[in-house]
Amino acid sequence: MKRNQVSGILRLAFAISIIAAVTAVLSPTPSLAQSSLNQNMGAVLRQLLSPGNPLPTLWNYSTPQTYGANRGGVTDSTAAFQAAINAGDVLVPAGTYLINGNVWVPNNRNIQCQNGAVLLTTLKTPTEGGILDYYNTGWGSVVGCTFRGTNTTIPAVEDDTQARMLIDMSSAQHVQLIGDTFEYAWGDSAVHMTYAASALSGSSSNTVEFCTFRNNALYGLAIVSGANNLIAYDQFLDSSVGSESNQPTGYQNAGNVFTQLNITQINGNGYEYIFLSGGAYPVGSDYSGNTVVSNYVSGAKIVVTDGNSVTPASYINNTCVNGCWVH
Repeated sequence: MKRNQVSGILRLAFAISIIAAVTAVLSPTPSLAQSSLNQNMGAVLRQLLSPGNPLPTLWNYSTPQTYGANRGGVTDSTAAFQAAINAGDVLVPAGTYLINGNVWVPNNRNIQCQNGAVLLTTLKTPTEGGILDYYNTGWGSVVGCTFRGTNTTIPAVEDDTQARMLIDMSSAQHVQLIGDTFEYAWGDSAVHMTYAASALSGSSSNTVEFCTFRNNALYGLAIVSGANNLIAYDQFLDSSVGSESNQPTGYQNAGNVFTQLNITQINGNGYEYIFLSGGAYPVGSDYSGNTVVSNYVSGAKIVVTDGNSVTPASYINNTCVNGCWVH
């Protein structure tokens, strides 16, 4: 019920933004920075998430301040956030919250950030983890939050020893990330979908919609192991997106849909180029169950096989402009 309410509210907001966009179209081709549709959607989200407007999905909620969180971004608030999420749903007021630990999210938790709430990590580490960590848990949502690292160099730096994600999902199920921003991550992906105990039971049936990914080291979002995840209506600026298993066999990577995404390369990032891919690595992998459909790629790259011997995803009706090329 809670998850469906989140989806219904945000889809209503999206419908409102479409009506506004029809009357104020700026360009026949969408732009990450200028799309009237994106601007109107952002305005609707800001209104929905403004102070005093907790979404009806929250039940028995508290704020991290109840448990001692500091909104000045100086004192680490990991313990306070963990206590709040252990107690129930969480409403995060405006402020900057330093979280250099891992906040483990139980089942059936909804987190909503009010306008101006930033979850910050300054951590650089080779140990995998995120500000929020799902480990064999799910059935919840994260709505309207800004997750921020300190990889603020333009373009962002990719360091192979860094594994600090912003949200790390290990065999997570039925989690909705709606209207969130992910920026300046050091990890190979800001949102990382993978497995917990077995690579054959990755993260599944999760939804990432209306989110913004900006200036991340490599991927804004990567599906390492997962099935039937929906990635839709998101913006990727100097951040790649796609599927990439670690091994050609033994991984679950099928049924994932990437659609209505806006991928734009302006400055690039720590990798050679920005790209969208339903899966092109490693050699011998089978991504035929994934679908990449109706996306807009500007100045970046659509990677189908990259010359490797893989079984590619289905690519349908994608727009490639402004120096974009297909490999």
